[in-house]
Amino acid sequence: MIATSRSLSGSNLTASNLTHFARASKRNILNFTFVEENPYVPIISLVHVDDDGQAMAFENCMLWLPQSGGRCWLVPDNNQWGAFRIDDQFKLRHNPRLPARSEKAAFAGKVRAYERLAQITIDQLIDGCDVPAPQRLEERAI
Repeated sequence: MIATSRSLSGSNLTASNLTHFARASKRNILNFTFVEENPYVPIISLVHVDDDGQAMAFENCMLWLPQSGGRCWLVPDNNQWGAFRIDDQFKLRHNPRLPARSEKAAFAGKVRAYERLAQITIDQLIDGCDVPAPQRLEERAI
């Protein structure tokens, strides 16, 4: 799996060229884009390559965190493809079911996930570490 925050060289990242790269490399891709209007909430794109080599692009995924904490789920915005999660071996796993059974639970899980993401940023600012948002998340995840 490849996680990216911005294009370092070449053309801009688009769903089309990410899908092409994922299909050619047979690797899943997570792309986190930070926009100036809201630099602490990323726009998350996912390109999932299944066992048959077919690539599916999801241009907007939401984070969802269970009430017990733990790992976040990535939920594509159409809610028809289930959810994705990164396992202990850093492999992207697909679950055909959504992690929440109701709209209320789905909303609460999204709020928990983005509050946790904001807390990571706040903790880093308190620590006196002023680095760009993509790097903040990357360093905190380690």
